[in-house]
Amino acid sequence: MMLLTLFYILAGLCTGSFLALCADRLPRGESLFFPASHCDACGHRLGFFDLIPLWSYLRLGGRCRYCLAPLKKDLLWWEVGMGGSFALLGRGTAPSPLLFLTFYLFSFLVLISVMDGKEKFVYDASLLFLIGGALFHLLFGASFFRMVGGSLFLGLPLWMIYGLSRGRMGFGDVTLAFSLGLFLDGERSLLTLFLASLLGIAFSALMMALGRRKWRDPLPFAPFLCTAAFFLFVRPDVARLYFQLFLF
Repeated sequence: MMLLTLFYILAGLCTGSFLALCADRLPRGESLFFPASHCDACGHRLGFFDLIPLWSYLRLGGRCRYCLAPLKKDLLWWEVGMGGSFALLGRGTAPSPLLFLTFYLFSFLVLISVMDGKEKFVYDASLLFLIGGALFHLLFGASFFRMVGGSLFLGLPLWMIYGLSRGRMGFGDVTLAFSLGLFLDGERSLLTLFLASLLGIAFSALMMALGRRKWRDPLPFAPFLCTAAFFLFVRPDVARLYFQLFLF
């Protein structure tokens, strides 16, 4: 079990390193694969031993090996955060297609949430990763019609809200909803929308009470949508219980 946990941590560290690259390059419109990883300060291409997750950062003291410029601490937080998250998500669980899909979905939902929170924008490239995960989900037994139904039940309401909002809601939230719905079914999609709205209202009220935002300030919706969708993806029993208690 200890070796299994270590494997999950290592997988999380590697994933965190890739997500840090995505978070750094996507806002600048750069390719995720070209050019090769390099120091932002001196431009030197990084070698294999400069790219070992966590170990390289700690061994080099958080500085570039070639010019000694400080490295972005975001890299460290991404790697450590994802390593710890994978260990928690996989705790006591044997490797399986569902577990790896859970890791995959969690990783890109965190990326989308962080980037929308910082940039107020949902990037199409990150949504392509979600669609790729949905194809994996379909390959391992998910119902095609339930996936399509989940996509429509989550995406169509936000598409209508987008049309009525006159630009106050970004279209990225709509495409995100259609993509997330592929991992859910109709019941969980409807509950995702409800739960995400509650989370957004609660967060907004808290920030206004603390004087951190005003009523008309834009509020990124993707973090709440991703949080609700992931919770209901890993806990489908909650959706069933909700509809049994309140609708039947």
